[in-house]
Amino acid sequence: MDYKKIISEMSNNELKLYKLYNIFEKKFPEKKEFWKKIAIQEVYHSDILKKINENIDNNVVTIIEKYMNPEDVIDFSNYIDDRIENDLNNCNSSLQALKIALLIEEKFTESKLFKSFIIDPKFIKRTFGSLIVQTKEHVQMIRDEIKAVENKN
Repeated sequence: MDYKKIISEMSNNELKLYKLYNIFEKKFPEKKEFWKKIAIQEVYHSDILKKINENIDNNVVTIIEKYMNPEDVIDFSNYIDDRIENDLNNCNSSLQALKIALLIEEKFTESKLFKSFIIDPKFIKRTFGSLIVQTKEHVQMIRDEIKAVENKN
């Protein structure tokens, strides 16, 4: 199994989210700061995955093969593409955008891909730990924004 290719695709998925959130930032200026913040974090997530890829041969990262399913990464990538293709044109409100983002972020946090890595504790502290924490924070941030928008209506 080509782990580097899989992790590279995971990194590309983070950049797809960055692009999507940039579109939402422009389309819904009332939530500009929210989308900008979350988009910047997606670039950071992509960078973390690139660092993992760079260190995979240094015995810093060990892959647990039973969780590293290339099909999961491809499915998630296709899911993002599908959401962009099918939902973006019909997305006419901040609330709809937030719900799309929530579906995507929840799908990723529910995947087993996070369990795929055993990483040297020092490396985790510096890199991977924040990816997991921030992705879970994205889910909560988006939920909070949905509540705020729904309470305004």
